[in-house]
Amino acid sequence: MGGASQNTLRAGTAIGAQHEINRVLAEGSASSLYEGRNLQDGRLVAVRVFQGLADDKPGRSALLQAAHKIAQMPHPNLVPILDFGLLEGGEHPFVVSDYLGSRSLATDIADGGLLHPALAIKLLSPVLEAVSQLHRQDLVHGGLRPENLLVSVEGDKERLCATGYALDPFKPEAAGLQTMRYIAPECIKAKVRVPQTDVYQMGLILVEALIGRPVVGAENPQQCMMAHYAGKLDVPEALLEGTLGAVIRKALARETTERYANAGALREALKAGDLSEVFHVHRAPPPPEPEVEEAPEGLSQSGAVGALHKPEKMDSAELSIDEALDNVMGSLGSMEAEPSLATAGPAGFFTPDSMEAMARDIDSGDVAAALDELEGKPPEESASSMASAAVKQIDERATAPPPKLSGPVSHTPAIALSVVLVLLIGATLGFRYFAFASDVPTGDTSVVKFEEVIVPSPDGFALVQPGRFLVGSPPSEQGRSFVDEYEYPVSLTNAYFISKTEVTRSEWSEHADSVPWRQVECGGDCPATNVNWFDAVWYCNARSAKEGLDECYSMKGCQGAPGVDLECKEVGFSGLACEGYRLPLEAEWERAARAGTRTAMYGPADSVAWYNRNSDKTLHGVGLKAANAWGIYDMSGNAYEWVWDAYALYPTAHTVNPMGPASKDSYRGFRGGGYVSPSRYLRSAEREYNLPDYRKPYLGFRVARTAKP
Repeated sequence: MGGASQNTLRAGTAIGAQHEINRVLAEGSASSLYEGRNLQDGRLVAVRVFQGLADDKPGRSALLQAAHKIAQMPHPNLVPILDFGLLEGGEHPFVVSDYLGSRSLATDIADGGLLHPALAIKLLSPVLEAVSQLHRQDLVHGGLRPENLLVSVEGDKERLCATGYALDPFKPEAAGLQTMRYIAPECIKAKVRVPQTDVYQMGLILVEALIGRPVVGAENPQQCMMAHYAGKLDVPEALLEGTLGAVIRKALARETTERYANAGALREALKAGDLSEVFHVHRAPPPPEPEVEEAPEGLSQSGAVGALHKPEKMDSAELSIDEALDNVMGSLGSMEAEPSLATAGPAGFFTPDSMEAMARDIDSGDVAAALDELEGKPPEESASSMASAAVKQIDERATAPPPKLSGPVSHTPAIALSVVLVLLIGATLGFRYFAFASDVPTGDTSVVKFEEVIVPSPDGFALVQPGRFLVGSPPSEQGRSFVDEYEYPVSLTNAYFISKTEVTRSEWSEHADSVPWRQVECGGDCPATNVNWFDAVWYCNARSAKEGLDECYSMKGCQGAPGVDLECKEVGFSGLACEGYRLPLEAEWERAARAGTRTAMYGPADSVAWYNRNSDKTLHGVGLKAANAWGIYDMSGNAYEWVWDAYALYPTAHTVNPMGPASKDSYRGFRGGGYVSPSRYLRSAEREYNLPDYRKPYLGFRVARTAKP
């Protein structure tokens, strides 16, 4: 083979036995794309070289196996793989595919604006069929985005062809802006790609085609990553309320279990919809004008396609999706050839609230300096070299012994650390400031002192003494999320009782008439599940009131019944001085779960947890598995457990009695894994979160109380 350099391949470099390099098209840290040519007939080809796998032999092997499978399954909407192998030296895999040029769905949207919904679905439907063929062969595309849907022109017919297969293992620290704009949450958290990953990406593409802009429009990879990870997608509400709303919501669900199972299921959902209503276009209205004449029927005031003339009612069960869409498209013949299409506006990730929250974390001068510093660096520098240095520094600091404290404890970083923190979280952990910026209470501002409390534990409770420990997981822990599990030192200054088991159905029934777990058969000693966060907070107050203790929570603007549909506009916490029942703080939960250990779990999974390999897909009674060293059961598996804290990325400095962000961010955390979870989700450091009205058969809670001498 030809002589490939360690960096950019030169023109004339041989690729396999039949191709050579012409010129570089795009370079990245993980892979580079080249234009090449076939040595036999001179036709152009695309060559991707995966230099990021130089030190990853298993990754190279998996890539070549996937390329071999794809090469054997031709489909008119998949760009075929023509050749694959290793460059000279055997360290850099390459894949050769057809070269279709630079025209793509991305360029068409950029040039022409948003697409008519019927046209968008007509173009994407065969792509979904092609991707479903991959899924039937246990393959995942993983790299679906508009610029990887190339336009193939044959005569007067055009079709979209998927290319850019993500064949190499996902390495978020090396991902660029375009990759992060279409990254799925599971790729960030667990670094895995599954068929539902393709469903998520196709959902993003569909919405982008309908609104004429990316769903996540942030201008750096880190903000994009956190938008996907937090489920903060910029989809117009009008679109979600329209005909395709239910399909879009399911395709873009944060959890893979809540999405369509594969691309074929998404295609069938689009086919099953009322296609006669598909043509309604939803977008942000144009700015109002002083005087506007009444627009002609079928057109918005700006001239954009609005509610088009309605075709005759179609029964989608009697038509193929292509026939039905052709019928709908036929109704467009009377419209202007090139109507003026309105756009939905910019999709900036920053909001006034997030900027105010950042200003609360570091004083305004530091914010300005940090942002100036960040904006002054090229993307490659801020997202790669500086991130690596920052990650190393933070990891070393987080795993070092806790610092000796001689003055007030503060979470507010100095400006030098602020800049490093912005770069670190931006490049590897996600921007705390941009996604969840808010004050994190640091509790006592004097020198931290721990006083052991010797009191008898109430029946069914374990006593946890105050102390200092590391929250989070080390970088070496298998299954660890690189986003939100980094270690940081915490001091808990209050002893507390925590229930030895999850709150049971019998305990719930002592305070409420509802049966929220109605669809899951299990006895009264099983966890009370299918409860939302509001239900758990309500239960704490109800139990406190019944036992003559102070209620720890104020619940305002509540509607609905506990265990049925309870929701509140505001919930306040009176603080750790309250002696009534409450949800454990997230740090309290993890301290109790670890029981002094630093291993991923406090015992072997089969011994301590009901999970997907031993639960028979059902709940079990509490306390049937082994307890941890402090006598607490089921901290891993059986049912996930709500905690008090609103979800946020951890601070990086030592923190006293952390209670999560003080802002009214609506996401709430839950921990511990459930009977449906694989073993990696049973780890003591594993974190999950969702809206406080979230209910699942595997989601319950346990209670805590502050212990006083």
